[in-house]
Amino acid sequence: MSDVAKPKNDFIFFFDLDGTAVESSPTSKFSDATLQLLNELNELIYCVPITTRQYIPAMRVLETLPYGGYASCASGGHIFNNKTEETFVFEKLDKVEVLQLIADLQAQDFTFFVTFDMEVGWESKELDGLVDNIDSKIGASFSVKAVDKSIKFFKDLDSKYKKLTFVESHSWDEGLADFHFLPKHVSKGFAIGQICEILNIDIADTIAIGDGLNDMSMRNANHLVAMRSAVPELKKIADEVIGNFETGGFNEYLKSLIARFSQ
Repeated sequence: MSDVAKPKNDFIFFFDLDGTAVESSPTSKFSDATLQLLNELNELIYCVPITTRQYIPAMRVLETLPYGGYASCASGGHIFNNKTEETFVFEKLDKVEVLQLIADLQAQDFTFFVTFDMEVGWESKELDGLVDNIDSKIGASFSVKAVDKSIKFFKDLDSKYKKLTFVESHSWDEGLADFHFLPKHVSKGFAIGQICEILNIDIADTIAIGDGLNDMSMRNANHLVAMRSAVPELKKIADEVIGNFETGGFNEYLKSLIARFSQ
């Protein structure tokens, strides 16, 4: 494994991207102020991004971070170094269920395309002819025309499969949404546990912050923070609720952590 610069304190701050640290947009990026604060805080504690985004869109944001270190994308299924891009945990999807999922999708009367950004663990040629617009051979993120019946369809599929689970949807553009499937044991909380093990840090020495349904799995962190704009389910279980991203809530929280760990 690549060396990661050790901060002054053995503590990890896990943070979601979209709606928490950056704007919820496919072209979003860290503000200069956020980058400066994250860089300062990373000298005091580990600052680890943890996002639902698949690898390529995640890297468009993470490559701008001034420091190298661990990060997680694909809702916890892919853990890597955001500078060297070396992979540490790369969860595999079940071949039989992925092929069945593709068949189930093809049987529907709405449009979809497939982007593979997690390792499936078997040859991509086995997918040839099954789907259109395959971007690469690893992973599974399904983009589907966002209609109510498609959301119900995916939730029904979640109960059908034993090894795959439906995560949630994101509306990036009008009429288009991303639907993610992962191995059932994978989540952002799974990534928190893995990274704590890699860094040899007790999970009691962690904070996690987010705003979405998939951030609920991060409740295994010692202290869970929700943005004020977070979904009600997350705010209900959070230890603390802070301001919105739009009003500078994330940056203000970074300042409070810098003050805390500078002492």
